[in-house]
Amino acid sequence: MLSWVATTRMSFQGKVRFFYQDETWLESGRKITAKGVKPRGKLQWQFQATYLDGVVEPTTGENFLFEFTHLNSQCFQIFLELVSLTFPDELLMIQLY
Repeated sequence: MLSWVATTRMSFQGKVRFFYQDETWLESGRKITAKGVKPRGKLQWQFQATYLDGVVEPTTGENFLFEFTHLNSQCFQIFLELVSLTFPDELLMIQLY
């Protein structure tokens, strides 16, 4: 339906693509004891996280990922601008999760 609106009502002549978007974070940190053994001491190790934001087109598997130090609305805006630069002259419909 949305593709029809883009091509007929908006007179869009380029390619219309459907993407799904999601973000995730990966955490890494120093492990100082065996599994199940609680460490004793005055120092708590800090963990570092990597945040990934990405889109994927399920029919082709084509995707775009970008790594951030954190996620917020400004990072998401930057991500959308990078996606639009990656797929120029195409109408992207992105379903957010």
